[in-house]
Amino acid sequence: LICGALLYAVRSRPLVSGGLIGLAIATKTLPGLFLPYLLLARRWRMMAAATVVALVVFLGVCWLQRITPWDGAYALIYQGGNLSKLEFTEYEYSPRADVARILAGSSTVLTPEQGRIAIGVHFAIALLACTIAAVVVASSTLGRTAYGILFGVVQAVMLIASPSAHIQYYIFLLPAWTALLALLLPRPLTRVNVALWCALLLGYMFTGFDQPFFVLQRLFGLGLVVPQHWLTWHLPSLALLTTFVALCVALRSVRDDAQVAATPGWRRRGLAAGT
Repeated sequence: LICGALLYAVRSRPLVSGGLIGLAIATKTLPGLFLPYLLLARRWRMMAAATVVALVVFLGVCWLQRITPWDGAYALIYQGGNLSKLEFTEYEYSPRADVARILAGSSTVLTPEQGRIAIGVHFAIALLACTIAAVVVASSTLGRTAYGILFGVVQAVMLIASPSAHIQYYIFLLPAWTALLALLLPRPLTRVNVALWCALLLGYMFTGFDQPFFVLQRLFGLGLVVPQHWLTWHLPSLALLTTFVALCVALRSVRDDAQVAATPGWRRRGLAAGT
């Protein structure tokens, strides 16, 4: 649904794009984070369509289930204690699970005190990411070419803010990595672009694409140590945060590209000459 929304956004079909985002919100709570960022990006029609579709589906389900909208909203957000649980598994890749692993050591259950610390640290990380993304989105000039990066920023925030995430959740980042790749391919290798290339590769490999490490092990006898310490070194969370920072930088640079494209040719030549 989100990929479809991105496709129609690039094709300048904001109502259809917003409707698909609304269906995604009705399917899973986390895409609701799209709404404030669409507001900050001044995508009014897309935000309105997403809100209306999500509300219609939500109220329809509440009517079918014969529950109040308040009870339905509480069930969607709380999800049976997902926000405050003290257990975690080796299959969880969320930042909160990484904080829990640091606190719990070899155990898979946190004490109440450790649980409060893990929830507090994760809340601070999520709040910081949401704030940075809000500032970047609000201050960026967004054209059609920026939608892939914009959606990627929001989807990275979704994963950072999620109290529980498994490896399949990281499929959310695939459109973002693709958009970042398309953005970097025609660009010269400046220091910023080289850093973005490195962030793209590290983000892609450390969230699950571990074949290069097995190739290195086969050819040179090195590389297996990375998959063996995948969670011990907190690689998925580090890759997620690296991807988020790279997407924020890329979104700002898309604005710079748009400003350069809007500058008259004679002025660009003068700037290049230092006059």
